[in-house]
Amino acid sequence: MPLDENFLRSAAARKARRGRHGVTLGSARRALARVDSTGFPVATEMAEWISQHWPAQRIAMLGREHVEYYRRALMLVMIERDRDLS
Repeated sequence: MPLDENFLRSAAARKARRGRHGVTLGSARRALARVDSTGFPVATEMAEWISQHWPAQRIAMLGREHVEYYRRALMLVMIERDRDLS
């Protein structure tokens, strides 16, 4: 399902909520699983947050499949940043 404009507008509120309450493994897995869909911005936003707030041990708790989704989402973030610098 494609994302609507509300997704972009509510980014600051999501980040604040994550800052206050953190992220469960389940919600992280659901978000990261969208990396290969039209909802990939959900995965990249979550991957960025996880990379800044979770230690490696917590990331490993996602499980092999979702760690791979996490890795792919971070690669998309890096590609986008590289484009912005070009």
